[in-house]
Amino acid sequence: RRYSIDGVQNNTLEDQTSFGFLPRSKDWRMMGTLNGDMFLIGSDILGASFSSIDWLKNAPREAYRSAAYPNGKMLVLFQSRKNPAALFLEDYGQIQLNLATIATNSLIVSPDGRYVAFATDALGGGKMYVLDLKNPLVPKLVEAGEYGVDAPNVNQAIWTGNREFRFMAIKKQHLVRMDVKLRD
Repeated sequence: RRYSIDGVQNNTLEDQTSFGFLPRSKDWRMMGTLNGDMFLIGSDILGASFSSIDWLKNAPREAYRSAAYPNGKMLVLFQSRKNPAALFLEDYGQIQLNLATIATNSLIVSPDGRYVAFATDALGGGKMYVLDLKNPLVPKLVEAGEYGVDAPNVNQAIWTGNREFRFMAIKKQHLVRMDVKLRD
């Protein structure tokens, strides 16, 4: 993919794999490859290889999928056909998920920046998870029994409050709106 920035073709990277604006900002970030290494560039970053960024040193050099920006930090999802999904949080590093796949562009940050909701992308239906960024070691599954979803075919969530979000799911062969309120 090739991108133009302010009407000018960006030739800094050989292959651009992403582009996104920071929330409520004109600042942007882009990732791509150059000479076999992954690079992060942005409106305020001239260009840095993953190997020169402490929290991305161990990130895969392929299969970038999406990014989100909780509290001004960058949260990046990588996923390849060979390896399980991997999340990397700025100033933290890798968050081990032990999940095979995460739906592309499903990372949705709560208004206060504390939580990230995301959907898995599995055959027969995905599941919805919530990750508390104050304790990012254990993503919480939005339990099927708790919410009555038989075989969820979940879609991107939207936050309706700091601890409340909504997503669509399949329940008994009907599309239903699922409203979730997080508990402590």
